[in-house]
Amino acid sequence: MTAKHGCGFLLWNTSTTLPNGTAYPYAVMRSDRPSFQRDVIAEFSKLTAEAGLGQGYYFSTGNNYFLNRVDFKRIGDPLPGQVDVSDEEYNNLVYTQSIKLWSRFGSVYHHESVLISASQCQSVLVSVNQCLSGRCLKYGSITA
Repeated sequence: MTAKHGCGFLLWNTSTTLPNGTAYPYAVMRSDRPSFQRDVIAEFSKLTAEAGLGQGYYFSTGNNYFLNRVDFKRIGDPLPGQVDVSDEEYNNLVYTQSIKLWSRFGSVYHHESVLISASQCQSVLVSVNQCLSGRCLKYGSITA
């Protein structure tokens, strides 16, 4: 299941904030803007668990059009609706969102796999891997 693809939209209700302290707005269940009012990842997690099935999530790290990033690089001047963040702020958001996704939906040990696009985010992967000690980091994926 894709939890976040390249556009930056999160399919779970997150408490992640932008660097200025405001709630990350580009996600499900946002009452202050047009948004899908269901937590897709929570529903998926619950239904697969009830059916005795494993779960897998994909979280794109390098691309986030909402945050003006492609391949971890700033695209240029932000367009209307985009948020411009520094490299450090972007990496912190990727790290925080990844950890919140995995911790909210149970132990990573209960998932079949958690995939992240990882071609250029070695420092983020090292930090995430340290938090998920005992997991195998291989080809941009952390597998159970």
